[in-house]
Amino acid sequence: MKLSFLQRLLLCYNPLFTHRYIRRNNEQLLNLIGFVVLYNEGGGDSQIARILRKILARFIRSCLKRVGKLYFKARVLFGFVDMPQLEIVLTTRCSLRCESCSNLMQYFDTSHHFTTSFALIKNDIDTLLKHISSVRVLRVLGGEPLLFKELPQVMHYLASKKQIKAIELITNATIPFSKDLLESLCYKKTRVIISDYSANVELKPILRQEVIIKSLQQKGVKYIFWHSNSAWRDIGTIYKRNRDEQDIVRNFIACDIPCVSLLCKDNTKESISTISVCAIASGLIKLRSTQEFEGDFVRLDSVQLSSDILRFYAQDFFKACDYCPNKWEESKPIPVALQTKKTLKLENPHC
Repeated sequence: MKLSFLQRLLLCYNPLFTHRYIRRNNEQLLNLIGFVVLYNEGGGDSQIARILRKILARFIRSCLKRVGKLYFKARVLFGFVDMPQLEIVLTTRCSLRCESCSNLMQYFDTSHHFTTSFALIKNDIDTLLKHISSVRVLRVLGGEPLLFKELPQVMHYLASKKQIKAIELITNATIPFSKDLLESLCYKKTRVIISDYSANVELKPILRQEVIIKSLQQKGVKYIFWHSNSAWRDIGTIYKRNRDEQDIVRNFIACDIPCVSLLCKDNTKESISTISVCAIASGLIKLRSTQEFEGDFVRLDSVQLSSDILRFYAQDFFKACDYCPNKWEESKPIPVALQTKKTLKLENPHC
């Protein structure tokens, strides 16, 4: 059942919906204005031209900042659905096994690994875009997405969709880019995010950052090099805490993560396509079951998908949030990309 005008109006005055949907849509719109100018390290413009374009972009952003929230509220009232950010998981296979991976790759063994296919991705994205108006930023990730053989087809296809305003490919820089992949990234709305793990001296022999950056520059592909800090923040051990509902809601509010995650159908196992509140929630569905987390996610085969997505942004209780440590407590610093040789378990280490 579609939301009535009154229901959409009430959503616009819902503090959580306003924060997760209206505010973040506005932020992504402002970011897109400076998409090429503010973050591109691969352009060929002169330094003066880049400075002038930055000034212009920031001026436009400043002018639009105040009216943006009203714009997106109006779009809700008129029936439009704009997803601020969406992550799509191609595979849980990775060339690294980071002990504190925020996508839970360290918990996947050979019996749980997930890989989809280009055909399944295309079907799911086509379904999604029939029910919504836009995706501001779509992130393509894994695992390591370069281990997904059909990645060039995926990137070409996503770039062809006008409703997807910006695309980001996230890589750990351990695998050089093929010619076909580089060709698939040559779109104005596409950029590559290179995670810098060089602070971990053990990983330096397998990192291909310089080779990758050179190949991106030669093709004129936009990219960001996320320079590593001296430390990461520990995501903690993931296991069911058995909190009461009030504390689960508290954990969700304290987390405030924007990474809504699309999990397409599995290429080898029977499954459903889901939209979850974050990558951890998405990973838990694969590691445990969809039945355990019923109510946490939006089913892509829903006949009222657009309304379900809007309600999703006003939801404050997710069972998956009981698996994370207390987000209202400050997480401790840990070494960058610390590797683990064993697959971690979803068990309380103190039991």
